[in-house]
Amino acid sequence: MKKRFRGIWWVLGVAVVASAVFTIVATTRPETSESPRATVANSESELTPAIATPLALPMNDASDFALYAPAVPLPQRLPSLLKRAEAGDRQAACYIGVMFARCGRLPAMRSAIARLETRASKTVAGSDEEKQLIAELQTAESNARDLGQSCSGTNEPNDASWKHLLAAAEAGSEPATLALATAPPLNMDQPLADIERWNQYKQDVPRLLREAASRGSVPALFLSLGIYSGQDSIAAGGGPFVPRDPALALSYALVLDAHIDNLAMRNMVRQSMDEVRAELTPAQIESARTAAEAMDSRAFPAHIRITGLGDVSATTSPESCLESR
Repeated sequence: MKKRFRGIWWVLGVAVVASAVFTIVATTRPETSESPRATVANSESELTPAIATPLALPMNDASDFALYAPAVPLPQRLPSLLKRAEAGDRQAACYIGVMFARCGRLPAMRSAIARLETRASKTVAGSDEEKQLIAELQTAESNARDLGQSCSGTNEPNDASWKHLLAAAEAGSEPATLALATAPPLNMDQPLADIERWNQYKQDVPRLLREAASRGSVPALFLSLGIYSGQDSIAAGGGPFVPRDPALALSYALVLDAHIDNLAMRNMVRQSMDEVRAELTPAQIESARTAAEAMDSRAFPAHIRITGLGDVSATTSPESCLESR
């Protein structure tokens, strides 16, 4: 039973990650039945970042619209964005962080395109498979070209992405916190190359998620419950970075249980609740309940209802950084 719920929990984690920096359009990797981390790697296309769509968010004035207009190459907007970010504008810092994370994906996108080209060259000429691969290749090349033009002139994008996402998250940006937690701009293939930042990730990101949850972020609450109950590590981080904390997990589960209308999700949360409660003393359970009631009354009004996966997922596109959170 516990193994089954771990799988369900992973689906919820993917719901957060899948709406992160890159839109899923195509993948060149074969499907596997490997670990959850491998599943995320397969679900995030290296080929197609979410090319920004026209903003449907309230802009303060015309200068705001020009500053965040996706049609304008990032380097042309960067001085003004940096000025705002350095003045403490968390939206600008988040926007820079997510945009630079996209720019940092360009080498991987180009490698994926090369693999597609190799696959296409080995297919039967005129076959349906060749036509499909050629269509995917054309889309991927177009996206890489557009992103390359937008990112032209940016240097060390992952360094800048980390710096600004962390600053925005520390300033209370929910989208930056979720982006940092689920899709950090760090080297996952060779973590030793980024060891200092991985250590900082381990130290800061769980705290930032807890703080976001305490401010009323439902996605952060779900992620934190999965982490502290031991059901999952932070989605893209891999590894048990955070020690289990059954009392904290119970507090999060109690808050979620009060707001879930979806039967399957409620059953999943209650399964986790039962498992962590069994590890606690009556005094610890009462303390967790008191903490949950305080968090619930402070940050989660009764009208907040969780009806499906969409309520626990969160976009971390550049546009999401501009939402009032």
